[in-house]
Amino acid sequence: MSHVFHQLYYHFAWATHSREPLIDRVWRPQLLEIINEEVKTRGGWPIRHNAMPDHAHLLCRLPPTVLIAEFIGQVKGATSFRVNKEIHPKFKLRWQEGYGALTSARTNSRRSHATLIDRKNIIAAEPYLICWRALNARKMIGLKAYNESLLKEAWENNRNFVSQA
Repeated sequence: MSHVFHQLYYHFAWATHSREPLIDRVWRPQLLEIINEEVKTRGGWPIRHNAMPDHAHLLCRLPPTVLIAEFIGQVKGATSFRVNKEIHPKFKLRWQEGYGALTSARTNSRRSHATLIDRKNIIAAEPYLICWRALNARKMIGLKAYNESLLKEAWENNRNFVSQA
């Protein structure tokens, strides 16, 4: 694929098991560094990442040869494995099954950067994550239980939120 142009940006979000607040502020920087290393190991280019007590975000660029589901599954698995082995947290870090993913053009990645780094409540302005959280509240995992009406409602709420800002 030497003559192929690509700029594929992905914003991933995934939660701790049962949305428990397992990510401790003390070892959070080490978790972010591990995420960074695992993305690079699997052929990606990490751009930004963030972690809250009950979920993590990752914005990265991936080549077209990478299988998205395989990539994020390996990153999640390796990250929890390394945190438990190297950091020894008070409670074993386990990720919830599933993840949220959004593709982004290069021009949109600046907005995603600001969302990941500058906001403490990241979920509020991201329509797909609002859906993800709403579905999880109903004991459904990730976007496997995708519901068109929830997505439309979240999108409308996000448009209203952005227009008021």
